[in-house]
Order: sequence, then C-alpha cells, then structure tokens
Amino acid sequence: MEHMIVVVIVLAILSALIPPVTKKKRRSAKNRQSSIWSELRGMLAGLKGEEQGRSVADDFEMIGPLLSDAELNFYRLLLKVLAHPNDPQGSPQAVVMSKVRVPDLIRVRKGLDRSERSSAFNRIKAKHVDFVLCEPGTMRVMCVIELDDKSHRSEKVQRRDALMDSIYAAAGLPILHVDCRRGYSIQEVGGMIREAVGGGWVSKWFHYGLLRSSSRRRALAKDFS
Repeated sequence: MEHMIVVVIVLAILSALIPPVTKKKRRSAKNRQSSIWSELRGMLAGLKGEEQGRSVADDFEMIGPLLSDAELNFYRLLLKVLAHPNDPQGSPQAVVMSKVRVPDLIRVRKGLDRSERSSAFNRIKAKHVDFVLCEPGTMRVMCVIELDDKSHRSEKVQRRDALMDSIYAAAGLPILHVDCRRGYSIQEVGGMIREAVGGGWVSKWFHYGLLRSSSRRRALAKDFS
C-alpha cells in the first residue's frame, strides 16, 4: 500500500509540473489531476481508518425510506391510476420505477470528442428522476415524472429544470412535471400521463397553479446552458 501511495504522489506531481499546450489539453490535465488527488485522498483516508482500528465499511449507514411521505403518497396514487382498467389482478398499464439515475435513461450521443462527451455527461451524471413509467412487457421507458415541491419555485431551480427538460426533449424522452400538493384525483393524473405519453415532450408544468409555456422553458434552458 505504501508503494502505491508513493507512485500516486509522484504521478500527481508530474501531472502538475507538465504544462498542457492547448485549452482542450489543459481541461483534460485538470480532470486527470483531480482524479489522481481524489484517489490519493481516498487511500490516505483508508489508511487512517485502519490505523484507528476500524474498517472503511464502518463509515456508512442506511439512510431510511427511499421515498419521502409526499413521494410515497404519489407513488400509491400512480399504482391506482395505472392499474388494469378491468381486472384488479391483471397486469398494470405501466410499471412504476422510482429514484432512477438519469444516465440510466439517456446517454451522450456519439460523434462528440472526449472533452465534449465529458462536459455533456457531467450535466446528467449526478441527477435522478422521481418516477419512471415503463411498458410492462418490455420495460421500455414511456415517460418520466418529477414531483416538484416548493423548492422548484426559485428561478435557479426553474432554470435547471428547463435545461434538463430540453435535454429530455432532444433525447425524445417525455417528461411530466406535477406540482406537489395534498391531494390528486385519479382522473386528473391519468389524463396528465396520457397526454405526456401520447402528445409531446412535456405535458404539464404546474407551478402556483399556472401552466407555463414550452417557449418559456426553452428560453430558460437557452439562458442557462
């Protein structure tokens, strides 16, 4: 382990001393240095833990329920909305998945250079969606659903949402935004889902009870990108 740390330190020093020539190479070198130092910090933290007589695994614990109370209530409603229309024991009209990583839904298209691919992937790598509806037989993604609480009222979050909506649009993935509130009707949510799946990349945008235009969302996304 000690030899490995020495090697990593030497590589980090060399990567810092060798000046990159172009802007693209400077960006690549910066990413490489960041990766090396991150790995080094991880090794040192692991050694420190071992010296103190504890395992690195001891640094983790369970978080708790996967869904918040509001998300769980909406999930239960989705199960009712998407149940078989005639047979209570029949297959649902869609399978509901929750807390799905965005990189598991869309990917960076081919044809970009390494720097462009890295930049594009960084926009989605740490993001997830609240719910995903899939076809029961194939698990093909039908649409994604975001349950927007009051934090989505800020301009900053709206710009972020608008950017992600434009990304989903380019990828051909319908996105449905539902304002988080106390109660919903099965008919209302069912209609929203039918509209999202059958007609366009964003069906509803409920904030403060207002329906925001797609042109406004695209304008926000353009300003933010």
